[in-house]
Amino acid sequence: MTIGPERRANLRRGRAWSCRRRWVSAAGIVWVAASLACAASITPPATPSAPAYADYIFPQPPQKGADQRLAAQHRKAWELLQSGDLMGASNEYSALVQRAPGYVPAEVGLGYVLLAQHKAKDAMARFDHAIRVAPAYAPAYAGRAEAHLAAGQRELALASFESALKIDPTLSDLGRRIEMIKFAQVRGLVAAAKRAGDEGRLEEARRGYAEAIRASPESAVLYRDLGGIETRLNAIGDAVQHLRKSVALDGGDPRAFAALGDALEKQGDLEGAVEAYQRAVTLDGSDATRRTLDRLREPASTARFPAEYRSIPQLPQVTRGDLAALLGVRLQGVLAAPGTSGPTVVATDVRDHWASTWIMAVTRSNVMEVYPNHTFQPAEAVRRVDMAQVVARVVAMVAPGVGKSFMRPTIPDVPADHLSYPDVAVAVSSGIMGLVDGGMFRPSRALSGAEAVDVVDRLARLAKKPRTDTVGGAW
Repeated sequence: MTIGPERRANLRRGRAWSCRRRWVSAAGIVWVAASLACAASITPPATPSAPAYADYIFPQPPQKGADQRLAAQHRKAWELLQSGDLMGASNEYSALVQRAPGYVPAEVGLGYVLLAQHKAKDAMARFDHAIRVAPAYAPAYAGRAEAHLAAGQRELALASFESALKIDPTLSDLGRRIEMIKFAQVRGLVAAAKRAGDEGRLEEARRGYAEAIRASPESAVLYRDLGGIETRLNAIGDAVQHLRKSVALDGGDPRAFAALGDALEKQGDLEGAVEAYQRAVTLDGSDATRRTLDRLREPASTARFPAEYRSIPQLPQVTRGDLAALLGVRLQGVLAAPGTSGPTVVATDVRDHWASTWIMAVTRSNVMEVYPNHTFQPAEAVRRVDMAQVVARVVAMVAPGVGKSFMRPTIPDVPADHLSYPDVAVAVSSGIMGLVDGGMFRPSRALSGAEAVDVVDRLARLAKKPRTDTVGGAW
């Protein structure tokens, strides 16, 4: 049977219409059945120039089981979008969505076009619809993230980007976008927290830094700044904890070590404070940090000693026990030097005294004496003349050659025939003790704690000078 040209044309139109009906009605079924999560990546269509929207993720069509004519039209629409032809892309995607309502790549593509047209709300509706149809389609989440960004919703954008990357780890560029959002979040939080701290709104600053740390938990600077705010709030325990975390993350930040030293000092841990400031000086060496370290060294060195010892500088009058402790601590090297220790001395009244160890040290070296009745009498007040006797004995130990050449000064209230004149003359001529009240020594005046500390410190400095009776020797 012969078929004419008109009949053949009608048959062709009928087959085309039949195919189109099957194509449109089956599009949604085909999409849902397609294994997008397991499909290999499809290279986005090439554009003749640099993409106009390089951050947009190409909505890949399913690799298997889908009509290639849908994919071809989708690629054509995407090319128009990336070339900047938003009207052409909109027309192509609108037609494609109308003809194949269940074709998710077209839904996402149209969402991107709407986003490029600054219609974030309409774009969001497209992306949400695509996610409802295909909950495991990563480009739909990436598109929704872009819509959230356009609406200024950074936290929602971050969550959508993270969902997209979790679904498809091959979308490595999303990692960069995620880090950028986190960085912007942290930067905003830190700026607000710093401003609050500068303006004295310390609790607000504390909350801001804590929130920034939750977003960036490995930032040493954030822990340092939070610790500084907590120190100002007198939340010293928390400050020390966060500052230790800061220096653990970054051991090269002198500001963090100095802040840790400040917090430890306020906590009462002077030895820890000195250690932290020493590290800060090593890293930075600023004059202010050095001054703080110098200020803390002395109290830190005595922090482990009894409270009675630490209170000596404030005493209006020192006792023999107090003086023995000062000498035992600050002249330890002198008292323990070879040849200075004599036979064991028995003192019957110091066994339970807080300074008993140091009392035994000064009596063995004969810097201080036990009374003939074998008592030391640690509670007895020390006079200036008693201190002069101790000075003369220590000078004889550390600088015997110099001691013999000291001048014999004229001291009105301690004449040359005074029993204590030799000791007083050495104490004054050596510069260890001074005259008072217009040239008087006042031998019977009680010695204060501050005076005792000053005299013993002068003896310690003299002990560090080279000895004159030996060659090359030095204390």
